[in-house]
Order: sequence, then C-alpha cells, then structure tokens
Amino acid sequence: MTTQNEIKDARVGYIVADLSTGNVIGQRNPNLQFHMASVIKLIILAAALAEVDKGRLSLTEVIPVAELHNDAEHTLFRRDTSTMKMSELLCVMASQNDSVIADYFLGRLGIDTIQNFCVRSGLTNTTINSSILDINLMALGCRHNPRPRYWDELFEHVQTQPHKTPSDSALRSICQYNTSTPRDISNLIRQAIGGTLLSKSCQNFMISVLRKQVSAEYIPKYLSSVQRRNLGHSIGKVEIANRLRLINDVGFYVSPKISLSLVFLIDEISAPEAIQRWVALKTQFAIG
Repeated sequence: MTTQNEIKDARVGYIVADLSTGNVIGQRNPNLQFHMASVIKLIILAAALAEVDKGRLSLTEVIPVAELHNDAEHTLFRRDTSTMKMSELLCVMASQNDSVIADYFLGRLGIDTIQNFCVRSGLTNTTINSSILDINLMALGCRHNPRPRYWDELFEHVQTQPHKTPSDSALRSICQYNTSTPRDISNLIRQAIGGTLLSKSCQNFMISVLRKQVSAEYIPKYLSSVQRRNLGHSIGKVEIANRLRLINDVGFYVSPKISLSLVFLIDEISAPEAIQRWVALKTQFAIG
C-alpha cells in the first residue's frame, strides 16, 4: 500500500468529485497551480468543439496533413494519407497525445480564443500562454539561434545540433506556462461531460475521444477491463534527463452506479512508482 510518506516529496494536487452535483469526495491542494503538459489537449479539444457548436469549425472539414508541419514530406502519423478530417485530428491529438496536432489547433483557433474560452467557462485560474513547441524548445535550451520554427526542424535540431541536457531547472522554467489548478480542470470536465458546456453531439464526441486514450499507467492501472470501459481521460508527462518529473492524469468515470470527475496533477516527483500506485489506488477507492 502506498503511504503518504512515499509521496511526501512530490507536489500534489487532486480532486475527486461527483460529476453530476460537483460535490467533492476527496481533494488536496485544489487551487494550486500546475503546468498542464499534455492535459492542455483536453482544453484544446473542448474549445474546438465549442467553436463547432458556434458554426465556426466543422468536424467534417478535410485538412491537408502538410498544414500540420509546414513540410509536406514529414508527418508524425498517418504517413499513408495526405488529408484527414478535423474529427480524426482531434481524436489523434487527444487519444495519442499528439503535440503537433495540438499546436495546429492552438494556431488555428488562436491562443487568445482558447484563453477566452477558459474565462467564459469559469476557469479563472487557468492560463494558456505558449505553444507546446516553444515549451519543448525551452526545456532543451534551444529556443534561440538557431530557433527551430516547426516541429520537423526541432527533431532535426535535436539530432544534429548541440543543445543543453534538460535539467531540473528546465522543469521550473516551463512550469510558468500553460497552467491550471485541479479545481479548474475538474470544473471543465463536469461542464463538458455533464452536458452544460457543449451540444449533445459534441459532448458525445468528446466522451468517445477521451475513452480512446491509449495510456493505462495511472488512473486506469488497477481497474478491471469492464471498469475501463466506463473511463475517459487525458494524460500529460514531463521527463527531465530520463526521469519522470511531472505526471497529470485527469478524466471521468461514468457507470450506472456512479459518475465521477478525477483530477491528479503532480510534479517535483522523486518516486515515480509510488506516485503511480497512489493515483491508481485513489481511483480504485473512489470507484469502489
């Protein structure tokens, strides 16, 4: 059994709440700010679907894959296709944690639009202020001269140019960007999944996408195969010098007996396996 002593050196914030009522079942540091890492894709997904509801975007729009990279010869996914529907892109972004697609939507919607979406949704302690590419450049110490403009150039730079080995100071430097709190993320999940933020069709699309999340290391770890079918979630990680330093896992669990929002934001990690057990056991206990 994981004890509090095993995670005492980590910086932990979490909320488990009733998805229908918002009543908090358990929490710790609900208003503490954390770097979201790839959990920002949850917000991008919700913001994009809100634009679909307004008629400004269409899930059936066909998008040239080359637009995602500014280089027609390179893609991170679906190398066998030249186009993808917006619905497919959003699904790959959220379920497979694709940062290239996330940055495409950050650019397509605009960071200001996504920030305004957060404000309208009552996420008063959430700040969107950087592309994911720029955060990676900061972590690698190659944000300036020569500054890679696109993801393809970053990959080439890492392979061919000298860059700094990421350090713990790199984690501290990026933590001021794209931040939120457990309470804000929990409120977003409740609104988006609970049906008050999006139309029914967009709500169902978001639920289906989050249920396709490929990672099963944290919230789902101790759940049965039947229980996992009731779960949808979004995960984010930061590794510094091959060490896990930040893990965020957030989502929902909906069954005929219980409906929950589950938010775990954790950084300054020194014992990754203990954190994994702790998140999984907290989830298992909440679900019962």
